[in-house]
Amino acid sequence: MWEAFQEWNRSTHAFAYVGALCVYVMLARLCLAGSGTVGTAGFALVNLAASLGLILSKNAALHSTAVAGLLAVYLTGAGLHWWCLDRWALEPGWRGWMGPLLPVAGLSAVRLLPSVASSLLPWLPERFRPVDPPQAWTSVFLGVSYLAFRTSALAVEVRTQRVPRPGFWHYLGFAVFTPTL
Repeated sequence: MWEAFQEWNRSTHAFAYVGALCVYVMLARLCLAGSGTVGTAGFALVNLAASLGLILSKNAALHSTAVAGLLAVYLTGAGLHWWCLDRWALEPGWRGWMGPLLPVAGLSAVRLLPSVASSLLPWLPERFRPVDPPQAWTSVFLGVSYLAFRTSALAVEVRTQRVPRPGFWHYLGFAVFTPTL
């Protein structure tokens, strides 16, 4: 009886993931069919919501407040990178290289975060502590290196003028594109 329940539970989760994927694809297509800022902003927000849902569904060990904090840090970093890219991408000198180097610097900081966070855990309030710190931090930051090199490559493409500078919503849609997580 227990095995049958476990099998039913696994199949229910599979149906939920397939259903969520279908809803994501339909909403993303609907947003992309729209025009202008509304369409691109909608696409970015749909991807942001899907990414958040993916993180929360895969990592129940993290408290939702901690995930919201990590998301705020991520969005702040993405906003800062877009600002550097928009402002300095075509400037000569060291400022022009801020766009390609900022994501790599962020990646370096993220790689150090688990060791720093584990030493700070005793001082964190209970609601911010993950149940299983090493596994929780690792699963949240699994795709950060790919994302850092992807956004860095975009900055190089903009700097060499192979692609135009993206607007904020285009950039955010690129940065949080859920299938790349």
